[in-house]
Amino acid sequence: MIKLEDGARRVVVECGQATAGETVLVITDPRRPAAVAAALVAAAQEVGAHGQTLTMAADGPPGGEPPDTVAMAMQQADLVVFATTRIMFHARATAAARASGCRVISLTGCVEATLTEGGIEADFAGRAPVCDAVCDRISAASEVVVRTQAGTRLQLSVAGRVAVPNYGMCRGSGTASGVPDIEAYVAPVEGTADGVIVVDASTACFGLVDSPIVIDVGCGRVERIRGGQHAERLAALLERLDDPRAMVLAECAIGLNPKAHVTGTIIEDEGCYGTGHFALGDNSHFGGHTEASLHLDMVYWRPSIWLDGELLMEEGVLTMATAPAGRAGTPGDPTPA
Repeated sequence: MIKLEDGARRVVVECGQATAGETVLVITDPRRPAAVAAALVAAAQEVGAHGQTLTMAADGPPGGEPPDTVAMAMQQADLVVFATTRIMFHARATAAARASGCRVISLTGCVEATLTEGGIEADFAGRAPVCDAVCDRISAASEVVVRTQAGTRLQLSVAGRVAVPNYGMCRGSGTASGVPDIEAYVAPVEGTADGVIVVDASTACFGLVDSPIVIDVGCGRVERIRGGQHAERLAALLERLDDPRAMVLAECAIGLNPKAHVTGTIIEDEGCYGTGHFALGDNSHFGGHTEASLHLDMVYWRPSIWLDGELLMEEGVLTMATAPAGRAGTPGDPTPA
């Protein structure tokens, strides 16, 4: 466990690469702890950057667009840090800011503990080779099959798609990363995903799930959602959006941070080693062709994953030689936290 100010320094300086003279814009909302935004601004000021906070409304769908005033301010910054309740990583405003050279760090759903324990304590640079190796394997494959003991049975095509590494740190102008997320993710080929997904860890909407959410997928789209109260609320959310594109399976990903825990904070949950996640909705900024009104991540435990029939991960543990050590010092311990 580290101090809040030390975690903020890791986010702004190590992960965000802030330097003297730059403008660091921390975007937050009333549902996030004020102490987090204050610590991030202070960390920027410590290195001689111009740190400032901009507060926006917390309401809105995951992956939705910020107000125009926020979008314009983002394009004027050198580094933007999202300490927000809703996902902004895949927004069009974020893509526009990155095109102007802005670096982006996402701390979606952050609480003070996000900056003091767990995933934030990872060796981000040290995990980068593992992340790259997994992405290379996925990018070279055509078919992905995912299964879990909980009941996930899904197959999809990634032919011609390039997997994207999330290192937990920016690597130059216009780059972006979730923190403390470390993952490899890819946009499935449209219309190819078929099977069943069982979400038994967490979602970007509700945090930890009350009971497994069962999602039937056909021709790359959600066909039915079953389960408890959170399943009903998820179905209701998608119905309210009235956006057929929000029903598209947009992302298939693997968590690779061995220090992370599943706590209900999506930016750490989705990077937790021993988990995988799928997302619905928008994937237009990482190789897909779906522009939707949301991007909604859903995390599940202990995937077994095959790439063109070759086992990449078995019950949450990488089978490749570059697999990272588990939290307890044993190879790939995927035990829930």
